[in-house]
Amino acid sequence: MKPLQTSSGDPNADRRADYAEMLFVSGDHTAAAELLLGALELA
Repeated sequence: MKPLQTSSGDPNADRRADYAEMLFVSGDHTAAAELLLGALELA
């Protein structure tokens, strides 16, 4: 099953969320959390 991709309506927030996911997968969980919080504030 493919994950559901949705947009927040704000391209900047979407990019930040995507980058946060990449950071999380690479093991930088702290940076990912901080970046995701910023994305949520924009959305």
